[in-house]
Amino acid sequence: MNLHLARIDFTNWVGGWDSKARDGKRLTVLTRSASTDGQYFEVNVYCTPTAEGFHKGQPCSGPMLSHNRQTVELTALSGKIILSINGTESELKQGEKMVLRPGTPYYYYNGGAEPIEANLRVSPGVPDERYMEALIGLARQNEGLSKTNPIQLFLIYADNDLTLHDMPEKVWQIARTVVIPLAKAMGFQSRYDKYTTKAGTPEPVVWPPAAQAAPAKEEEPVKEAAAAEPAVDVEVQQDVEVAPAAEVEAELEVAAEGDQGEIA
Repeated sequence: MNLHLARIDFTNWVGGWDSKARDGKRLTVLTRSASTDGQYFEVNVYCTPTAEGFHKGQPCSGPMLSHNRQTVELTALSGKIILSINGTESELKQGEKMVLRPGTPYYYYNGGAEPIEANLRVSPGVPDERYMEALIGLARQNEGLSKTNPIQLFLIYADNDLTLHDMPEKVWQIARTVVIPLAKAMGFQSRYDKYTTKAGTPEPVVWPPAAQAAPAKEEEPVKEAAAAEPAVDVEVQQDVEVAPAAEVEAELEVAAEGDQGEIA
């Protein structure tokens, strides 16, 4: 982590970028948990094909994770969104919605040459959206999550009721008992007020940055996905629901340059 970087403050922004050039990932809070009495929160994610990714060659990807108590409704708005559920990949078409139940290991990434855009509605709304803003802010502050202290990153995931599946479950549970108190003793937090943006409507984006292109297109979802257990079942014009899947047996190296090419 570069201690000589200028301090970043997102509090007057609507949406936060993970890079100064604004050529990576942007998170815009649409609805805050506090405004729904903790029932849900909703965010918009915009990711270019040059965005940093946790998995090599997969821009915008985060680690394989699951929410212990929250359900995520991921709706594709534009671009080629690839959703990996416990290692099985599928493309989420424009307007489609995937319902990811608690315990479902997943991540998504930009699989094309154009930006992707998606809405994520998370319920209940606690833990709230500020952990997502913390990840964006730290990436901007440190010029990438790959340059952010891995203990800091671990704390954000562990302290917000998430499970990382890029390591055996027993290793994750043991690491939680050790790293959480260590990270807090080092002064790290799982959210930071300075990275909390203003909620609002996503601003138009010109892509590529130097071109006079039209603003990024935003469309209303046209179909949803529906639930099935224990696997992923698709019903035409209905919701798709994904049940909890097995653990993924790979070691997590959050800070490793080789595995990171932004995390929920």
